[in-house]
Order: sequence, then structure tokens, then C-alpha cells
Amino acid sequence: MNTPTDAEIGAYICAAGKAAWEVPDLPANTKQREIKSVGIIGAGTMGGGIAMNFATAGIPVTIVETTQEALDRGLKVVRGNYQRSADKGRFPQEEVEARMDRFDGKLELAALADCDLVIEAVFEDMELKRKIFTELDRVMKPGAILATNTSALNIDEIAAMTKRPEDVIGLHFFSPANVMKLLEIVRAKHTADDVVATSMDLAAKINKIAVLVGVCPGFVGNRILFARQKQANKLLQQGLMPWDVDAALNADGEWTLSNPLAGDSVAQVLAYVNFNANVLKQKLTDQLAASGLESVHSPSALSAASTESVSPNRLCRSPRIS
Repeated sequence: MNTPTDAEIGAYICAAGKAAWEVPDLPANTKQREIKSVGIIGAGTMGGGIAMNFATAGIPVTIVETTQEALDRGLKVVRGNYQRSADKGRFPQEEVEARMDRFDGKLELAALADCDLVIEAVFEDMELKRKIFTELDRVMKPGAILATNTSALNIDEIAAMTKRPEDVIGLHFFSPANVMKLLEIVRAKHTADDVVATSMDLAAKINKIAVLVGVCPGFVGNRILFARQKQANKLLQQGLMPWDVDAALNADGEWTLSNPLAGDSVAQVLAYVNFNANVLKQKLTDQLAASGLESVHSPSALSAASTESVSPNRLCRSPRIS
């Protein structure tokens, strides 16, 4: 097989990026909905990062949390992110306050009633999302776009909690949402064409690369991850260490198992750590047994030791390979 040149790879990426914006079955003259204000549900890592994209683009943001403490904490993180960027000279210092002035923190979903677009960014729990969309259906003005940031849940099921499924769409940002360029736009069964067109145009306005997908397990990013991770896990089960797999993957690019893009959610990272902790524990146990040291380092003792010492940062950091 011929290895493509850097120029050929660059040309392919450029062409693929342009093609991602094309929606063949969407009429070119589809009228868009006006988006002058955005509501965000959740001021955590994802919610705050998502909100920053809109505030940076000059769009006012109402961000809702369940407690004042969580809201204050989230807005403090947002301010810190902006301040660090200003300190690095990416924009003038006065722009920090200008962007923060576009935020309005609230503690009730009803405060989002007049927003043109609302994005739910709570953790991946279907019952919680069903509850939120039931309430949004009650309080949001007619014509508002109701979006979920879910990375894998069935958006058709979420939309079914409303009497306006045509207004529901998936807008899946990748973490950190204020940095990562990809935005998966997920068209559900009943999503209206003007909601799709508006979302695609809005992605460009907030400087994202949009890719339109349908409702399916993992959408695009996680679907690729699932296939790659399945094969990587087979190698780990056969006795290879995570950094050995990383070295092979990195030979063709930045495909490290612990790459933040590969583990979009904290749950995925923790699952990765726990899985590999068990693989490493078993491999070490087998090595000790083969060396005749099982009486000194029993599996139970090794298990206790690994529980104390394993951390995401430690396992996800590959050693330097010469």
C-alpha cells in the first residue's frame, strides 16, 4: 500500500472539511430561524465551554444551574478561561469583561423562555434529559430550537417528550467545548429542515466544523472511537501495554489511546482507566506467578496496591519511547 504524502493528506482533509458542510437533501433556499439569544442548561465543564462559544461570537447567553454555588463556580471557570487567553495576548484585556457581560446566570429553566435556542448540557442520564425536555416544552416560546448535547443517547426518545419534535436537534460539542472544532449536528426523525439549516449556519458563526449525522450509536466521533477501542482492547487483553498500542497508533498520526479527543467524557476516561487497571493487574499477577513470587505478592495484595496507586493521569501518560 502506498503511503500518502503530507500534501495528499492535507488536500483530503481540506476536501472532507468542505464536503461536511454540504447537505444534499436540504433545499438551498431553506429559510433559517433567527438566533439572537441562547440558553444553556448546566454550567459545568461542557455547559460553560459551550456557552463560551456563543458569548465569544457576541451572542447573549442565559446559563442555568440548580444551585447558586454551582452557577458561581461555573462562571468563575469561564472567566478564568477568558482571562488566561487575554493574558496570552489572544485578545485585549477589556474583551474579558465584554464577553462576561454577555452572560446571565439563573437558577430556573423558566428563565430560558424567551431564548431562540436552548442547549441542554447535563450529564448522560436519559431520565434526567426526558424530564428537562418535558419542562422545556412547557416553558419555551414557540419556534425556539431545543437542542441536546448528548454524545450517544437516542435523540428521538428525547424529542418524544415534547409536543414539538420538529424543533428538537442534537448539538454535540466535544470537550473542551470552547476549544475543540468539531460539532456533531444530529438530525432526529422529526427535526425540521429549517432547524437543520439554522444549526449548520450557526456552527460556522461560532467557528466550528459541523458534520450532520442521524440518530445512531455514537454518531460520528464516538462511533469511530468504539471501533478503534474494540481492537485496542483486544491487544491489551493479549498482554500488550497501553503505551505499546499508543506507539503503534502514533506511527500513523496522533491516535493515542488516552488522547482527550478519544475520551470525550469523564465517564469514558474512567472506564478506560478501570479497564486497563484490571488488565495491568492481571498481567503483573501472571508475571509474578511465573517468577515464583506469588506467595509474596498475592493477587489480593496486588489488587489492594493497584487500587491505591492507579490514577487517570498516571495510566494515561505514556512513557517516552526512544
